[in-house]
Amino acid sequence: MARVLVVDDSMYQRNKLRKIIEAAGYDVIEARDGDDGLTMATDSTPDVMVLDLLMPKVSGLEVLRQLHEKHLTLPVIIHTADIQEQTRQDCLASGAVAFLNKPSRDEDVLTAIAQALQPHDKEP
Repeated sequence: MARVLVVDDSMYQRNKLRKIIEAAGYDVIEARDGDDGLTMATDSTPDVMVLDLLMPKVSGLEVLRQLHEKHLTLPVIIHTADIQEQTRQDCLASGAVAFLNKPSRDEDVLTAIAQALQPHDKEP
C-alpha cells in the first residue's frame, strides 16, 4: 500500500484529504507545517507528498527547494489556494509533479496521486 504524506497547516484540509485518500486505499500520514513535512519526508519514507504552499515556519515552495537540495526524489503534488499562474510555474519548475487549486475535486486529487505513483518511462 502506497503511503501519502499530506502537509498542510489547516487541520480541516488534512482531515478532508485523509478521508479521500484513505477511502482510495492509500496509507496517509500528516504534517502540520513545512518543517514537520521535511522531517517526515526523510524519516517516514512516503511514496508521494501532497503539499500546501502557504504555511508558517517553512513554506511549501521552500519544502520543494529543500527536498531537491537533499536529493530526495519524492513526487510532490501542490495543493493550494494560490491561483496565480506564476506560482504554478514556479512550483512545477521546482520539481512538483502536479498543481491543484483548492477547493479541489476528489477525483483530481486521486488522479494526481495515481499518476505520481506511476513509474516514469525511461528512454532507451
